[in-house]
This record gives sequence, structure tokens and C-alpha cells, in this order.
Amino acid sequence: MTVTPPHSPRTRATAAPRQQSPKEQVAAAPPQQQQQQEQEQQDQKLRAPMASEAQVGGHGGDAILFEDGRVLKCANYLKELAFYRAIEGGEARTVKEHGLAPRFYGTVQRDGKEYFVMEDVGAGFVRPCVLDLKMGARTWHAECTMEKQKAHMEQDYSCTTHKYCFRFAGMKTYDAAGNVVRWPRKHAWYALDDNKMLAALSGFLDCAGSDARKAETICVFQQRIQHVLSFFRNEGGWELIASSLLFMYDADTTSTKPPVVYMIDFAHTTKLLPGSFDGGYMCGCKELLRFFGMMLEAIAKATPPPPATTTPVTTVMSATDPSSPSFATKEH
Repeated sequence: MTVTPPHSPRTRATAAPRQQSPKEQVAAAPPQQQQQQEQEQQDQKLRAPMASEAQVGGHGGDAILFEDGRVLKCANYLKELAFYRAIEGGEARTVKEHGLAPRFYGTVQRDGKEYFVMEDVGAGFVRPCVLDLKMGARTWHAECTMEKQKAHMEQDYSCTTHKYCFRFAGMKTYDAAGNVVRWPRKHAWYALDDNKMLAALSGFLDCAGSDARKAETICVFQQRIQHVLSFFRNEGGWELIASSLLFMYDADTTSTKPPVVYMIDFAHTTKLLPGSFDGGYMCGCKELLRFFGMMLEAIAKATPPPPATTTPVTTVMSATDPSSPSFATKEH
């Protein structure tokens, strides 16, 4: 037992002084320093990383916007790095030829962490509408624990992953006032049937404006999906577990930025044996082509036929012909 000497002061725990917030620091500073500190704080905000416009699914904070318009994503998965190198090295040449994945610029270190440096696919859009669809017949991989595999299996079976080999992971559009609308989270899309899925995909294109612009956007989406199918047919040998297709178009009807579709999220990509294919991902692509085809048919039915371009024929009947009336008639 420790005995305190009679005349020695007892040691008391004192609370650390509260740290002032940036606003309080500015307010407490002399007037001349306040303006300088406010400017420094504004500069820090401008330099601070921001979430990419293209990110609507996944885990918040995984991607940040770099100063030069490139995206930094935490380099947590060697398989993702291997797939990007395969794209650059020619093993997945179709992906590179058609620009089906964000461009990869290598890795960098920041604050002791390693990041992938990638193209920001949202750059150049004025009001980007974004749809993230998780592709494939399953979202679990071999490295998962048995408990996690079981949870993923139950989830996949209860949602559209089991039925269509894709499901909604996130969606962003705009309302009539131009405010961002982030659609319901993943669980809201689990019980969709054909009609509801068609309505959901059609809802994504509500901001496209005219039926003609919607049809043009859908045709671009279809073409890009066909390129993705070509990748699997030509290169084969890859399984992309829990990977996504990212769809984007500009809600600003004056924008010249074309619609795009990108393959993203390759953290659980696996090289298969020669001749093997990712049947689940391919099935999801074919289902999307089916739904987009139905949307084009609906637009075609709703669009009135163009006006006739032929010139009406005017026939003047002879007044001397007893079998003909003595007036002009028009054939329409």
C-alpha cells in the first residue's frame, strides 16, 4: 500500500483542455489573421479528396477523387491489381480495345496506404445519372468463411441475382427540380419480377428527356454489353465474382458527353482454366439485353409514326367526260 506523505500534494487527474474547432480558432484570432485562416481552410476543402460522381454502390470511402481528376481506390486486393495488369498486358485485350474498364495508372502511396490510381469515369458529366448493377450468379468467393458463404447464398437466392444474374447495387438520378435522388438501398430490389425490373430500369432513364434520346442511350448500352460478351467469348478464362457493370448518361440534355458502360470492381476476379467461361456474368448480360430490347419496343409503340412525306396527288377530272364530275379531287 502506498502512503502519501503528510505534507506532499496529492496528484489529481486533470482533464485535457478542449481543442477548439476550426471556426472557434478563426473567431478567436485577430481580425487580420481571421481572413487568412478562413482562406487557408477554404483551400484545404478544395484540396480535400471527394467521392467520385460515379460511385453509387459499394462501400463508402473506398474511392476518392484525386487532384488531377483521377480516382484513388484502396489497394486491398491483389486479384484486382492482377486483373488490371492483365488488361494492360493484353490478356484481356477486348477490355482494353473497347475501353470497357476504367484506365489504370498504377499505384501510389498516401498516408502510409497504397491506392490504385484509375480514370474517373464520371469526369465530364454535368448531371450524371448512374446505375451500378452487380453481375453474376453468385457474390461469394472461395476464400469466404463457411458462415459468410451461407449468408451470401441466402441473399443471392432471395434476390434477382438468382433469377436474372444481376441485381441493383445503387442508382442515382435527379428529380424535376434538379436535386439528386439516390434510390432505395440494395434490399429494395430483391423481389423484382419482369414487370418491376422493367419499370426499375426504365426509371433509370427518366432523366434522358425525349423518347429519341432514351432510345439512343439504350442502343449505346446494348452495344457496350455486346462488347462485354465479346470479352468473355474471346478471352474466356476469367470469373468476375461480385463485379459490377456501371451505366452512366448525362441528365443535362445539352451535354455532348455520350452514355457509357464500364466493368468495375475486380477484387475477386479469378483466372479459370482455358475454355472456361463465367456463365453467370454472361447470363446477366443477356438478360440486360432482353430488358433493354423490351424498353426499345415500348418506346417504338409509344412513338407516333412520322408524318407522310409524299406529295398529295391532284387529279383534275375532264369536264367533257360524261362519266366524270366537273371538279377537281385530291387523293390523300
